[in-house]
Amino acid sequence: MNFDELIQQAKVARSAFQEEVGYGPDDQAKMFYKIRNLQGKDDDAPRLQKMAAEHPLIYRLRENLGMADAEGLEARAQLGMEMKNTPAGRIGQLGGAAVADVVQDRSRGWWWLFNAAQATGNVANEAATGYINPDLYGAQDLNVPYNLTALKKAGASSCKR
Repeated sequence: MNFDELIQQAKVARSAFQEEVGYGPDDQAKMFYKIRNLQGKDDDAPRLQKMAAEHPLIYRLRENLGMADAEGLEARAQLGMEMKNTPAGRIGQLGGAAVADVVQDRSRGWWWLFNAAQATGNVANEAATGYINPDLYGAQDLNVPYNLTALKKAGASSCKR
């Protein structure tokens, strides 16, 4: 690799780094909701799953290790957050994810969550109930009318406001 190619790769890494640092909690929440939608599930999920899915360093490491789920890869691709296809781009993304983790206090949030006994109990409870009943955090259409117009169309005889 000559000097010009090295400079070009550094620019690719810098660009990927800047892009990755620019993704904030709102972007990662949108990504999580899109993943859940692609899985046919409701937005709601056990806290541990949500925190892991939205942690920038975790999902970037999983991608680079070939451990990311198909829905996560698809969701990030739809949002323009897909894994870069060059080594320099991936290095930039991982560096940006590490900085984003520090800036957004993601890992520190894990520490505080598991440092409190009550919070740890809540997380364990959510994980256990989600494991026992996989449909608990699923999405089902119940075909229940939920507004006055829909109730009237369904034949409700008395609808009071």
